[in-house]
Amino acid sequence: MMAKIFVIDNTLSIRRLMKDILEREGYEVESFATAEEALHEIEKNEPDLVMVDLRLPSMDGITFIKTLEENGFIFPIVVVSDITSPEAITEAFRHGICDFISKPFSPEEIGSAVERCIKNDESLQKRAREIERMLEKSDFRRALKHISKLFSDFPNSAYPHFLYALALKESRRGEAIRHLKAALALEPGFMRAKNELEKLENSGDGEK
Repeated sequence: MMAKIFVIDNTLSIRRLMKDILEREGYEVESFATAEEALHEIEKNEPDLVMVDLRLPSMDGITFIKTLEENGFIFPIVVVSDITSPEAITEAFRHGICDFISKPFSPEEIGSAVERCIKNDESLQKRAREIERMLEKSDFRRALKHISKLFSDFPNSAYPHFLYALALKESRRGEAIRHLKAALALEPGFMRAKNELEKLENSGDGEK
């Protein structure tokens, strides 16, 4: 059964381009010019993944993502946008998006993001979110125990390195930087790891 993807962008040419790329990859695609139109359809016909711009008329992309979160929808969300400030990216990830692609994009970037978000092991995403909640509550001991298990279960994933860096960034900055670089070696397009690495490197010399 083909995965169903909803594309939300107010520019017709972008919608057509993304639809063409995704259909060539074998996905079923519906496109929408506004977040409101997409929400109306999602209530009746939930997709497997949503790709959304942040720059939308009326309801913007962040508000749309928050609305999905508040209403309990758990399908993966990929942001595709020319709004690429660290604040916007951080806010989007804070509300649970799976990936962020900046415009202009390549077909390979679109295909790779969908591959990661739909076909990757769902348990990794779920466990990673649980660990991030532990870190938000400063439950570092428990989080590190779970991260260690994540390294064992997903040795080729960037996520254990990223989460380990989040756990260490305040106390062992140098080691956190090394793990962020390891995450990016495994997944060069990992925007959250890039942003964290930039912040740590700009905040002073790392621990040697």
